[in-house]
Amino acid sequence: MQKKLKIVVTVPKEMEGLSVEMVIDENIKELMVQIVENNKVVNTLYERKPTHLFIKDRGCEHVIQINSIKWIKGERQYCIIYMVNRNLLISKTMLAIQRLLPEGRFVRIHKSYIANMDYATIRDGNFLYVDGEPIPIGRGYKKNIK
Repeated sequence: MQKKLKIVVTVPKEMEGLSVEMVIDENIKELMVQIVENNKVVNTLYERKPTHLFIKDRGCEHVIQINSIKWIKGERQYCIIYMVNRNLLISKTMLAIQRLLPEGRFVRIHKSYIANMDYATIRDGNFLYVDGEPIPIGRGYKKNIK
């Protein structure tokens, strides 16, 4: 079943009357909008990808750079976020954290692990090495790793 997308386009009043053309390319991983006038591209806009996560936990808000996250390990109602410069224990479930992360880059590879594929180096049998650390790959999650 295909995902249904709802796209809302708003333009300034001076651009009223321009047509909107939709092109779907499965290889494109981000949103790109081109403004075309008289068959000439006038401007190109890209979706702004989030660079930080804001996670509220136990009365404070943690600001985490998404690029610094290597992997996340879930332990019941807690998660340990392994980052480049520190580790952080938070009282959130894996599902709650997974919903905050950008898709594609962060992959659920086990019921207890989410890996940042930017740090993945080797896949060896049932393990994915993330920044040199072996992370187990669950049987039901092998299809998530491409």
